[in-house]
Amino acid sequence: MTSPARYGISILLAIALLNVCPIGLAEIYHRETSSVIPGTEGLWPKPGVSFANLSLEFADLSGFDLTDANFTGADLRNAILQGSWLLRAVFDDAIVEGTDLTCTGPNEGLTAEQLYSTASYRNKSLMETEFSQAMFGCSGDFREWDFTDQNLSGANFAWAELSRANLSGANLTQAYMMGANLTQTNLSGANLQNANLSHSTVTNADFADAIIKGARLESIRDGGLNSEQFYKTASYQAKDLVGIVFGQSDLSGWDFRRQNLTDAVFSQLPCMNCLVTTSVENADFTGAIIKGADFWGVQSLLREQVYSTASYAAKDLRGINLGDIDLSDWDFHAQDLSNAYLRGTLAQTDFRDANLSNADLAASSLPTAIFSSGTIYNQWTVFPADFDPQSVGLTRIESVRGDFNADSVIDVADIELLQRQVQGILDNRLSPAKFDVNQDGNVTPDDAQLWTKQIALTYFGDANLDGQFDSEDLVTVFVAGEYEDTKYKNSIWHTGDWNSDGEFNSADLVLAFTDGGFERGPRTIIAVPEPSSTADPLFFFAIAYAAIRNLRGTGRLLTTKASPLPTTS
Repeated sequence: MTSPARYGISILLAIALLNVCPIGLAEIYHRETSSVIPGTEGLWPKPGVSFANLSLEFADLSGFDLTDANFTGADLRNAILQGSWLLRAVFDDAIVEGTDLTCTGPNEGLTAEQLYSTASYRNKSLMETEFSQAMFGCSGDFREWDFTDQNLSGANFAWAELSRANLSGANLTQAYMMGANLTQTNLSGANLQNANLSHSTVTNADFADAIIKGARLESIRDGGLNSEQFYKTASYQAKDLVGIVFGQSDLSGWDFRRQNLTDAVFSQLPCMNCLVTTSVENADFTGAIIKGADFWGVQSLLREQVYSTASYAAKDLRGINLGDIDLSDWDFHAQDLSNAYLRGTLAQTDFRDANLSNADLAASSLPTAIFSSGTIYNQWTVFPADFDPQSVGLTRIESVRGDFNADSVIDVADIELLQRQVQGILDNRLSPAKFDVNQDGNVTPDDAQLWTKQIALTYFGDANLDGQFDSEDLVTVFVAGEYEDTKYKNSIWHTGDWNSDGEFNSADLVLAFTDGGFERGPRTIIAVPEPSSTADPLFFFAIAYAAIRNLRGTGRLLTTKASPLPTTS
């Protein structure tokens, strides 16, 4: 009988022989389709291999020793080189946009000079490229690297070492920089809109003139972003902080006067062993817009701070989250609190003449709150189980079917709320039952179809929901730049996701063109479209698809995708 030790040695020898003599495996595979990439027959990823001028889009080259490999002029868009050794590899004129370079830092061979030699770097086109330190033992070391004015939208720098790097003027919209070390990093003039900097270190980082609206800045380490850094940003100076996230931040004494904080997040996010709790003690919100802002669990928020805001003065507190806060004796008289989350202590809280449509007031102390006949609610307002709103004189006004945010308008906001429910991206403030349009007990794409055709009276493909599907809609979705991108479920109705799966791809185009509404005008005029033949929608789809491929081949679509987002809402 063969001993276990001898058996193990045999396996190791077999593996070694396969690495040296990869008989029948000399080719490169597409990482999504598993098909052989044309032109790679007879090639094997090994030291000294030449991939010069080859199209290697979506190639899986991860975990190989590619020392001295030649990638001159190669198209490596969306290829994976994760964990590969790239010592002395040549990348002259290579395209590395969207390439996964995780764990290929200096210790494994990739150098700043290699990146600088690529066509993508020279063209400032590094969108969605992966630079993260995602695994133990990876260096992820980009200290002092020069990314000045680079388009890094959607790039991944998670847990990377970026201290003293130059990212001035860079487009970092939607970049993922969680946990990155940004100590003394130059981010002046950078566009960080919707970027994720949570858990990062930003000690002495330069944020002068940076755009930070929508950025995630929660749980920043080593003292966090300080007020001086914050006040120097372009977003603060423009008073445009829409959607910014501050959870687990000490904002005591900060100046938010006249800032637009619509949909901003200050909430004490659930976490274990949090080093900092959210505090807005003595922060100045005079004249600020706070509709949709999330203050859940921020016990330091005082009524006087809320009363000082422009939103309170305008009686517009729609969508505000004041959950888990003692709101006893607060005055919400005549306020619009539709879609507000108010689960907390509501003893003697004044809700006279307030709009509570879609609001959540499931607090045990609610019976002691003050109401009037002018206080309105709808079928989706949440009350405690033992609370009867009609018995205390509230007025019920039902919202129309499909108006999920109760703003009396059927629009893109409604279909995108429905899509979030279809995809299971649940908001605990929203009742799933109201999204069951066909009332079959489930929230599925069938509900989105019924909403589109019978409530919005339009067609799949109508991205701007103006009642018709036309070329303007196609321009809108392709400018958004999410067609067949590598981001997981990042698309929504207005960016091309019409089948509610979170992606914009050929399936959405097929759905839109076979729905029969392209260039046919409003559905209210042609209630039942009757294409002259089944070739018509397929013909239009073929044209659109060919155009997409042509744009991808020339890089023009990718250039459009990189366009900076507007800096104001």
